[in-house]
Amino acid sequence: MNRAEYWTLREGKTLCVSPFCVIGIVNLTPDSFYDGGAYCGPEEGLRRALRLLKQGAHILDLGAESSRPGAKEVSAEEEQERLLPVLRALKAHPQGKQSVVSVDTYRASTAQAALEAGADIINDISACAFDSALRETLKHYKPGYVLMHCRGKPESMQDNPRYGNVVEEVFRFFECGLELLSASGLAEEKIVLDPGIGFGKRLEDNLALLGGLEHFYALGRPL
Repeated sequence: MNRAEYWTLREGKTLCVSPFCVIGIVNLTPDSFYDGGAYCGPEEGLRRALRLLKQGAHILDLGAESSRPGAKEVSAEEEQERLLPVLRALKAHPQGKQSVVSVDTYRASTAQAALEAGADIINDISACAFDSALRETLKHYKPGYVLMHCRGKPESMQDNPRYGNVVEEVFRFFECGLELLSASGLAEEKIVLDPGIGFGKRLEDNLALLGGLEHFYALGRPL
């Protein structure tokens, strides 16, 4: 089976993901593993987002809580204080009004606030495992959703992760996740899959997943 070519987002919006689309990452955190907090202020975050759009990003992914290995949790209030000013400014800017925006969060309250502010996608590292109320938020707003595999929370996910066959285990995880989300009211056409490279994985697990990506096409969803 070939992977799906389109991803259905909010309010009937669709995005072509074939052969691929480019996601521009906007880290609104002071402890990002990538840019070390270079864009954690509202003005800096907006400039980063607009620059990524100009460079050709199809999706902007805004994250206000670091998910790097060993990262500490922040409160929902702090997450939203970092996130919402940038999201609102982006959606009010002439260059950003029509942008497709993903928000990296596992919290139902942050997801709801972001969707009310114009986000199109929820990118959740937890597959609704960290906040069960997120399923209800997804059912109500019906955004695009990234179903990701992660073993444990960022603070401890790299503490000796072990797999028998990582490709088979992640495949079964996706099967179960798709079934649960569909049963809770989110159509499969809303969902894309992320095997979670680097999230609760050893180097050999990451390499096995990268070498076995075609196995996940049988699930009929984009990666």
